[in-house]
Amino acid sequence: MYRVMVVDDEESVRQRLLAMIEKMGGPFEVVGSFGDAIEAEGALASLKPDLIITDVKMPYILGTDLIKIGKEILPLLESIIISGYDSFDYAQQAIALGVIAYLTKPLTAEDLKAALDKAEDVFKRRTVTDADFIMLRSKLSSSQEIVKENDIIRLFSRTTVSSEFQAKLMADGIHVLKKYHMVAVFDPDENIDKFPSSKEERLLVYFKKFFFDTFKGYDFSFGIMFGQQLAIFHSDEPFDLSEMLLLLKNLLAQVQAALEISMSCGVSKTGQEGNSDFPQMYQDARNALAYRALMGTGQVISYGDIFKTISSGEHKIEDTAYDQISYDILYDKGNEAIKEVNSLIDSISKPEFKDVYFFTLYNLMNAVVKSCISLPSLWKNGISEGALFSKVSTFKSGDDAKAFFADLISNVMKINEYFKISGMQTTFVRIKNYIDSNYTQSALSLDNIADELSFSVSYISSILKRNGISFAKYLTELRMIKAKELLSNPSSKIISIAAQVGYADPYYFSHCFKKYSGMSPDEYRKKDENKKA
Repeated sequence: MYRVMVVDDEESVRQRLLAMIEKMGGPFEVVGSFGDAIEAEGALASLKPDLIITDVKMPYILGTDLIKIGKEILPLLESIIISGYDSFDYAQQAIALGVIAYLTKPLTAEDLKAALDKAEDVFKRRTVTDADFIMLRSKLSSSQEIVKENDIIRLFSRTTVSSEFQAKLMADGIHVLKKYHMVAVFDPDENIDKFPSSKEERLLVYFKKFFFDTFKGYDFSFGIMFGQQLAIFHSDEPFDLSEMLLLLKNLLAQVQAALEISMSCGVSKTGQEGNSDFPQMYQDARNALAYRALMGTGQVISYGDIFKTISSGEHKIEDTAYDQISYDILYDKGNEAIKEVNSLIDSISKPEFKDVYFFTLYNLMNAVVKSCISLPSLWKNGISEGALFSKVSTFKSGDDAKAFFADLISNVMKINEYFKISGMQTTFVRIKNYIDSNYTQSALSLDNIADELSFSVSYISSILKRNGISFAKYLTELRMIKAKELLSNPSSKIISIAAQVGYADPYYFSHCFKKYSGMSPDEYRKKDENKKA
């Protein structure tokens, strides 16, 4: 059934329309009737009508303006205008809006039936069939199309285009020598791995068909890269960006209506003659697409709109939030850590956080990774650190991000549990032995130990804390004990002793020694000599 909204400020006209539509039967169902265009506008998003039948002249909002607003919300919305005014101006506006019909009052059943039949034909043309699919699959899988798509992959992979390759691209219909270029990348909002193979194939075929129909008359090159469909638009004149974005929005609406698959689109900046970096434009489009997780799915997202503003720092997340997550993971509070991560993701999954969205996700990733006791164990299954961090840009929604972090935290917790159970005390001995063997190095730090033993800094600190010591305190005590031993030799110079226990500056050594023992190195040596005497 096709969903119909009726809008007219005359009660009698509305009731007559409702009665006529019901009497005709057919595939139309009235889902809303309004005597006020403002109320009708407010209901468009929730009722999602396929067809709006509206009076042209109403208080506050004209019927033509209501149709314009409706098409912004529902790009595939069709309309029929009824009017008591046989006005040339209104008729012109109706034609510009592409209405199905412009009917004058008093309305007859015959006129309404003819308009509804025309609307039904429009809707039927959007319906896809198995016969269409077989024909399109054959047509769109030609060798020429495959060659063209391979050329696009090569173009996006090269920072420079040789004259020879340029000539090939032009010969294959990829007009890289035109003055202006723009890239659009498309991706389903649901993970494609969950699609049955038949659904995935239908999407590939029909999306291409809808794209070619929508941009008939435009110069473009179409291809697939990393499982995402994409297009390069070429022109000798500057693009009308608002028109392009509207057409792309209509395209996504067609896919949703015909295949019940929600898709989003990322659009690059415009590249100009002599400054068209195709790999960069492709990356810009993908970067814009990555923001669907907070801008919403089923959207056309322009790189220019996303990156034209600079963050004022107003939405910065405090470092303590990340520290708390690391602490909870280290101290076996995985459920608490997941709750905190989910809360943080919810708070940044809003358009106003677009300037700090990815920065926050990277910090979240770092907070989880650094709480892992053994990083080699995290990477051992072929997951590199770079691959892990690049995953952030593939999230299609906040739920994707939450699921990913919950899984990562779970893995880190398992690794931590294994190492805690099997070798916590052994680990403490290893840390202590390393300090004992390297205390003479003036630059010795927790980072040095972490690099050498393949543990995180936070884990080393927690192990020392569990054993009642801190790194700084243990290192200082060890150096002071060794210094006292060396001071018992009257021939050893203070400057030499300082260096032997890890102090490059003898004055700083003297300061630390006095703070630790209550006397200077010279005073301690004299006292020790007096005892021996």
